[in-house]
Amino acid sequence: MEFNGLPLHALVVHAAVVLTPLAAVAALVYVVPGRWRDWLRWPVAVAAVIAVGAVWTAYLTGEDLVDGNPYGGPLAELLETHESRANI
Repeated sequence: MEFNGLPLHALVVHAAVVLTPLAAVAALVYVVPGRWRDWLRWPVAVAAVIAVGAVWTAYLTGEDLVDGNPYGGPLAELLETHESRANI
């Protein structure tokens, strides 16, 4: 899959990398009692759902990218390393 000529995987990975830590930090701030707690209730829930969706979509689009583009040579080794790290 592509979006304006770019693989969708590259775009979704950026969303996952930004939103997952942002949701985690917002959740930590939410846990501490204070005036921010009421304000952060819905943003934390929405960010967590979007982050999980972005990670899942990144995984699926990565699988599609590998299946659709068989590489050979040194690039295949890099792709295997990347894929094994993603499976962790």
